[in-house]
Amino acid sequence: AAEECTSVLELDRKHTGALMLRAQTLVTMKEYHSALFDVSRLIELNPSSDAYRDLEARLKTQL
Repeated sequence: AAEECTSVLELDRKHTGALMLRAQTLVTMKEYHSALFDVSRLIELNPSSDAYRDLEARLKTQL
């Protein structure tokens, strides 16, 4: 799933659905740094989203 999301993001860097799915996939693979990168990008695109900020906080505890 992460590879497919990366392909979508190569075409549209602002595709929030692909960013979120890739972040979730990376979390299941325990690739927390990479997931945090995607979540940070989501926050840049949607600065008012509490859900993304909560996810970022949870990921930071995994580092």
